[in-house]
Amino acid sequence: MTKLIATLIGSGTSYGVPVPGCFCEVCCSKSKKDKRLRSSLLIQKINENNKEENVNIIIDAGPDFRRQALKYNIDHINGIAVTHTHSDHIAGFDDVYSFAIRNKQIPVYSSLGCYGGMVERFGYIWEKEKRSEYLPWHEIKGNKQFEIEGIPITPIDVVHSVAQTHAFRIGDFVYMP
Repeated sequence: MTKLIATLIGSGTSYGVPVPGCFCEVCCSKSKKDKRLRSSLLIQKINENNKEENVNIIIDAGPDFRRQALKYNIDHINGIAVTHTHSDHIAGFDDVYSFAIRNKQIPVYSSLGCYGGMVERFGYIWEKEKRSEYLPWHEIKGNKQFEIEGIPITPIDVVHSVAQTHAFRIGDFVYMP
């Protein structure tokens, strides 16, 4: 039996929660609900009969991605979609890169503007001679649906600051920054 599971592996603000140096009620709270990593989503296609066919898709990889990967036992990534280029959504790309150079290529899906921002920030990952080797980039064009490992993903344009931003619909679930 195959099933699709969406796990919010981060839901904090751009600073995370608690915010360092903040002493408000939320940041000083002892509640687990007030200990949140930066925004990211793990989509898993689980084949209970054949672990080899399990698929992990990441949406956004912020500065907490390494910690999230360890916490949720992410041992491979089959694809990644990026909503926009704010740091809290892309600063973990060095950790995504480490998965790719150890395992296999990981296709990356984003808008052209987002890709330009990632290349500017992580030039060493997308150097001309490496661009297709580890993290091949695929352009999201408007709201045109794309697939990662047979899972259809529909981008939705959303307004978020000045950055071109996408939400993503996977089945009946929507991830929106």
